[in-house]
Amino acid sequence: AMQQNRKQKKWFLMGILIVAGLLTGAAGSSFLGKKSAQPLFCVTVRASACTGQGVVYRQQEEMFYIVTAGHVVDGLLEGQGCRIEYGESGEGEARVLYRSETADLAFLAMPAGEETKLQAVAVSREHFDALTRGDRLWAAAWADGAMQKTEGELLDFWVYLEDFSLNMMLAKMDCYAGMSGCAILEENEYFTGILCGVSEAGEAAVLPYSIIESEWIQMVERGILK
Repeated sequence: AMQQNRKQKKWFLMGILIVAGLLTGAAGSSFLGKKSAQPLFCVTVRASACTGQGVVYRQQEEMFYIVTAGHVVDGLLEGQGCRIEYGESGEGEARVLYRSETADLAFLAMPAGEETKLQAVAVSREHFDALTRGDRLWAAAWADGAMQKTEGELLDFWVYLEDFSLNMMLAKMDCYAGMSGCAILEENEYFTGILCGVSEAGEAAVLPYSIIESEWIQMVERGILK
């Protein structure tokens, strides 16, 4: 039975890898869900070959730092630029600041304009650590002139996903083209992670907040963040 479970799990993870490409779409990709009046921390990331989502993770002085799935900025080197779109008509130029060597993650840096309404996503390690199987989650992304959310459920808090070579979270939710890098929130709207891949069965691979924060700390320690 254990051998059969391994085969089933391996097949599922291969499915994540195959379908993950569908999560980065072209400029018109739609995201269906519930419109939200929450603070604006979701952005659209338009890179050289892909369009995905990003999350304003930190704001320091006159700079926004955006986290997204690393594969959204495939083809771009650190220091190269991509377009950021947000709100009804907001846009800006960001540069790739950091690309993780071990996780499907990248940090972008974008100057904060005087009129921007963007703000950093709310984070809480206490709320993150309290997550358990069956908890309600939300995928949040910017689309069709509003921040939109779709509901999901946490299937596993910490599971090794072979295709990503990393321990990640597993969730059940509907995902659509262009959602790679979007914010995953827990019920109280605190940041839980970002969407990285999904299987045909709708089981989503989520890069956890704990790993994202660890990568942020590594970036700071290496002097990348000035």
